[in-house]
Amino acid sequence: MNKSILIVLSFIVFFTSCTEEFTGYEINGQIKGLESQELILQFLKQNEVIEVDTVMTDTEGKFIMKGHVVEKGFYRISSGEKGWIFLLEDGVNPSINIDANNTDLSNIEITNYAAGEQLQKSITFLNEKNKPIYEMQYKLQAMFQDTMVSMQEKMAAQQEFMQLKTQNGEEVKSKIDELISEFPFSSVYLLPLVDDIEFVKGLMPKFDSLIPNSIYVKNIKDALLQIEQQQEQQNQLEAQKQTQIQQDANTENKQVAKEIIMNNPEGKAMKLSSLKGKVVLVDFWASWCRPCRAANPGVVKIYHKYKTKGFDVFSVSLDKDADRWKQAIKQDGLIWNSHVSDLKYWQNAAAKSWGVNSIPATFLLDKQGNIVARNLKGAALEAKIKELL
Repeated sequence: MNKSILIVLSFIVFFTSCTEEFTGYEINGQIKGLESQELILQFLKQNEVIEVDTVMTDTEGKFIMKGHVVEKGFYRISSGEKGWIFLLEDGVNPSINIDANNTDLSNIEITNYAAGEQLQKSITFLNEKNKPIYEMQYKLQAMFQDTMVSMQEKMAAQQEFMQLKTQNGEEVKSKIDELISEFPFSSVYLLPLVDDIEFVKGLMPKFDSLIPNSIYVKNIKDALLQIEQQQEQQNQLEAQKQTQIQQDANTENKQVAKEIIMNNPEGKAMKLSSLKGKVVLVDFWASWCRPCRAANPGVVKIYHKYKTKGFDVFSVSLDKDADRWKQAIKQDGLIWNSHVSDLKYWQNAAAKSWGVNSIPATFLLDKQGNIVARNLKGAALEAKIKELL
């Protein structure tokens, strides 16, 4: 599923959900560490915070708030830079206890309000699931910025991260199924960690039944519709891209590849034409190009599979730092002989001659030195190589 569901749903917890007749609420609370301080009760909506009430705590941090909610939904008690989110509706009188010295702003004790108590448990559950994901994201970011870490290690860490997200997502889905009938708001709060659009769509009949005619359910449906439209646009773009690739392959079928003469890392001049008689992948890349580095393992795999059958790779680097270029070749296991660069970055002479303005960019040459395909990858690239061999 399109990863934007995480972004779209992350603010849903601030939407509202009912059109019930209000009978008023009363909050009896205490916040240790905020004695004789002003508290603000805020209603949280997307891109908007509505101030509902203000009170002063007494010398023991105790307070009472009474009134009518704007709408049933997610509220926050704030003081300065601190704030605590909780569920509130009319017709309830919850007791709230908070320790302002606790850095965990989700640590609220709520009693006398079952739905509110369950929401706090759900917040804690979600935070526990998010913590290792955030930690691994920071780890991955550091790894991909570290030129001393091999691409194989980076890809392994990326795979571990995806497995963790999948596992956490399944656990969250089970928790939503467990809670939705009795505590629909708690289920809503957990939705941002679900990366499964079909699962979320399957919840809609239940929400329609539990919270009929609500603005909240409409907002989820609108989010799903937006995601589906984005996915359809992506599918159309991908189809157009594949069509263009095929058209390029057809129009370039008899286009002779321009000669490239450039130095290798040892300063020796190498010619592309010296590989004539082989099927050659001309690969424009750079050590600083993350998509290029991510694509390298696939090229290495194909090279090992077909190198003895007449396939070779001619790599043109748009690097400007020779040491980083050499390090990347070693780290990514690019063991073929043909590596060249003039270390002129985007002014690379071969890139300008071949019309390369973005990387990675690849050109597949037949044994006669004609360009027959461009920017193929994965199974499509391998199939074309087998055809040419």
